[in-house]
Amino acid sequence: MNTEFHDPSGSVWFWTAVVIVFGVSAFFQISHDAELKRKLWPGWLVITGLLFTLFGWLVGGLPIAAVLLVGSVLFGILNYKRVQFCGSCGRTVNSFNLGQPPPTVCPFCSQSLGRAA
Repeated sequence: MNTEFHDPSGSVWFWTAVVIVFGVSAFFQISHDAELKRKLWPGWLVITGLLFTLFGWLVGGLPIAAVLLVGSVLFGILNYKRVQFCGSCGRTVNSFNLGQPPPTVCPFCSQSLGRAA
């Protein structure tokens, strides 16, 4: 099977998507509005999964897109379950140590954590 790879980095749409992804991702780290982050988080996981799949399709066609879709779904589920937002200080709490349960206390303000969504 001969798969030809394409370089999308010459497209203004590619760089626009990169800037938007970094900007929105920074919002989840910088913002202290936990309620807004809880509302936007599930949709953002879907959007980033679709963007990775589209990127795979543009670069390597359907086989690469399929692999990135599966990876995006798996990492999306992991992110949905392991990222929480502190209702007290509004910080994003990432916990990707799969050997331990997600934290129940915010490491920044020591208050109890709620679910991410």
